[in-house]
Amino acid sequence: MVATATETRSSPPPQSAQAQLFHLFSRTLPASSSPTDLFTARALYDQLFTLATEVPGVSYRTTTIASRPALWVHPPPPTTSNTGSQTPTATNTLAPKTPTPAVILYLHGGGFSLGSPNSHRLISAHLSLHTHLRVLSLDYRLAPEHPYPAALDDAVAAYRALQTTYPSAKIVLAGDSCGGNLVLAVALRLQRDNSGAREPAAGVALSPWFDLTAQEREGGSFAENADGEKPRDEMSGRAAIAALVERYLRGTGVQAGQEALVSPLYATEEDLRALGGMPLWVSVGGWDALRDQGDGMVRRLEGAGADVVCERHEESLHIMEMQAGRAEAADESLRRIGAWVRGKLGLDVVKV
Repeated sequence: MVATATETRSSPPPQSAQAQLFHLFSRTLPASSSPTDLFTARALYDQLFTLATEVPGVSYRTTTIASRPALWVHPPPPTTSNTGSQTPTATNTLAPKTPTPAVILYLHGGGFSLGSPNSHRLISAHLSLHTHLRVLSLDYRLAPEHPYPAALDDAVAAYRALQTTYPSAKIVLAGDSCGGNLVLAVALRLQRDNSGAREPAAGVALSPWFDLTAQEREGGSFAENADGEKPRDEMSGRAAIAALVERYLRGTGVQAGQEALVSPLYATEEDLRALGGMPLWVSVGGWDALRDQGDGMVRRLEGAGADVVCERHEESLHIMEMQAGRAEAADESLRRIGAWVRGKLGLDVVKV
């Protein structure tokens, strides 16, 4: 496969609203894992993704896949002028009424202990708009109630369930932050299991969290963006990240740097060759504390001959695409992702 070099985008989106939300969240995020504090943290996290706009014509259906709740996000019809529905309707069917030629399995971010299809409904809608594909957003189990490998198990099970309707060549994995981690972990797990489940057609990782070790938090983009009295990235402070890792691995005995299914950045050469079968798009922000993890993973995959694209958005924060509909740079990022995804699926690009 042909490796694609990293591209740098220098048109930053407005940061004020996103930065203000990150500041509020970092100041109010409870440190403990008590049920009350987790409820508060999860409610606050859901507010972060309200920056994106509603997408006219997009519709939603709640469903269940592999025994887990999920949300179908349907792209708007080619010529729609309706206001996007904000209230999901219930259905018991796996396949929605209006099929698209391929599907995206979306794995939300939130440090493995926060987030849901509801928190990521709008970003999923914009991804559906720009790919013109259905998106299935999975409500996987969260830590610390369900530590590793619960989230990964749920994601793999959902992928296999989708294979009853779609061939692997028509399934795309996508996710942000820890969901970007799961994109690679799912692909690697499928290869390790030798279950006959082929790798997905492509993967999309937005501001991915590829390294859960403490060593990664000692310098580089962490020191540049998460340190000081006024850090640029207030979502990724060392204490907050350490707490998320502890919740995810609590009681498992797993060391973050010794298992690629936890920290894909530490994949073996054999693992990298297995991952190389899935084309990957990585989006990172120049002001993101996790920036170097995305860059490092891309370099390792490129070295293994993988088909990988990395776009760095200078002067942008963690998951800049959460501003879709309000910031041109976020919309442009998703437009480019949409064109790339459809190209990997062998579909014509749909102009939005």
